[in-house]
Amino acid sequence: MLEMLSIHAQTVHAAAECMVDLVVHAENQKRGPNAAFTMYNREIQARDIVDCSTRLTVESFFREMRLITIGIQEGSGRTHGVTHGAGPERATMRAACDVIASRHHYWQQATGSFMFRPVLTPVNTPIEERIHEERIQTFYAHGTFLALHCFLLKQGPLPISIWLLLALVNGRKAMIIPKHILMNLDPGAYDILAPWYDFHSDTPVPLPREATHPLRQFILERMPQEIQPNLIRNERTEEEHEAWVISAFASVLLGHHLPWAHPEFIALRDGFNICIKSIRFAQSIRRQGALPFLVAIYNLRIKTVEDVAPHLHFEILTRSSDKTTPFFLKLFQLRVEHYLNGLGQPAALRGVQVSEEEYEEKRSDPLLRANLVLVSGSDSNLLPIEDNWKISFRFQEKDIRDSTLGKPLGFHTCFHSVDVFLDRNLRETLLEPLGNNLEKPSKFDVWVHSQFLNREHNAA
Repeated sequence: MLEMLSIHAQTVHAAAECMVDLVVHAENQKRGPNAAFTMYNREIQARDIVDCSTRLTVESFFREMRLITIGIQEGSGRTHGVTHGAGPERATMRAACDVIASRHHYWQQATGSFMFRPVLTPVNTPIEERIHEERIQTFYAHGTFLALHCFLLKQGPLPISIWLLLALVNGRKAMIIPKHILMNLDPGAYDILAPWYDFHSDTPVPLPREATHPLRQFILERMPQEIQPNLIRNERTEEEHEAWVISAFASVLLGHHLPWAHPEFIALRDGFNICIKSIRFAQSIRRQGALPFLVAIYNLRIKTVEDVAPHLHFEILTRSSDKTTPFFLKLFQLRVEHYLNGLGQPAALRGVQVSEEEYEEKRSDPLLRANLVLVSGSDSNLLPIEDNWKISFRFQEKDIRDSTLGKPLGFHTCFHSVDVFLDRNLRETLLEPLGNNLEKPSKFDVWVHSQFLNREHNAA
C-alpha cells in the first residue's frame, strides 16, 4: 500500500530539510529497500523532526492526502502539531528550494545571477565510485523534487535557475534565449551575455588589436582556456554560429560550455522527467512549449506594490451593534494601502524586533512590505499564477469591542485569509491622523508590520 507523505517538524526549515531528504531516500530505496532514513543534517533530524513517513515513493506526493505539520505545543502532558494544511505544505516546498540551493557540494550561484545552477564535476576527475553513485542519485532526486514543485505549486522552484529547467526539457537548444526574456528574468546574466546578441552569423570576429571589444573579453574571461577568439571563423554557417552561442550561454547559465553529457546533468534531466498518471512531465512541457510555460511559472516575483495591492480584499464577518464596522473596515483598508507604499522596516522596530543589520539592509526596499503581506497571506514569496487570486482580511467584532488589549491578526494561509479582530485598541489605532510622510511610520504601520514579522499560523 502506498504510504502517505507525512512530516511533523518543529519549524518550516526543518520540514523542508526533511522533505528534500525524503525524496533522496525514496530514490535510494529503489536500490536498497531496507535503507535507513538519514538526513543530510543529522542535528536537525535529532532536534527538530518529530516524526515522518519513510517508506514512501514519489507517487506519495500525488496522493490527495498529504500531511505537513509545523510546530509542537505542550498540552495535557503530550505534544501536538500547531498547524497543518495547504499553507504549511506550500511554505515547506518553497523553503525546500532554498535548502537544495544551500547544499554547496551540489549547487552554486550562477555567474551574475541570483539563481542557482548545479556543480558539475569536471570530466576525468578521479572520484570514488561510491561517492559518485551517491552524487548521481542525489541529483536525480533533486531533479524529481524540482518537477514536484512545478507540478504541485504551479510556481517555479526559485532560486533554482529557470535556464537549468529549460535545458532539462529542451536540451542544448534551450540556450537560444530571446533577448527580452533574459533581460527581464535574469538581468545580471543578461549584462554578461549582452555582446552575443550583437554578434550574428555574418558579424566579423573582433581582431586581437580590439582587446577591449566586449565579445573578445567575454571569450577570454568566460570560456574555457582551450577556446580562443581565433577559433571562431568569420565565414560561419548558421549551425556553427548557433553552436558558439549555445556554448557561451551554457558557460554562464549552466557553468559549463558542454554540460549535456555530464552524469550530473543527465541525472537531473532523468529525475525531472517524472511520470504523472502515465505522462512524462518533461515531455508534456516540451509539447506545450517549454519556454512560455517556464516563464509563466517563474515570472511570479513581486516587481511593484501593484502586484499585490489590487488582490487584497476586505470583508466583514461580524458587525458591531453601533453599525460602525464598515467605517473602520475602510480605515483599515486605507491604512494597509498606506503601509504597503512605505519603505523597508518601520524605524520604531529598529533594534527591537529588527536587528541593525536587517534594518539597514532593507532600509530603502520598496517591496519588503508587499512581500511580507504576500507571504503572510499565502505562505509563498511568489505570486499565485491564477489571475483572480486574493488575500482576504476578514473583520470580526463580536464580543471583543471593549477589549483593551490589541488582539493579534489570525493568519489562515491555507485559505489565503487573515482574521482582523476589531477591538478597542485597533479602533484607537485606526483613528490616529494619517500623515503624508511615508518615511515616518504611523502607530498602525508599526503594529501591523510586527504582526507580519512575528506571525503564527492558526491551527487548521
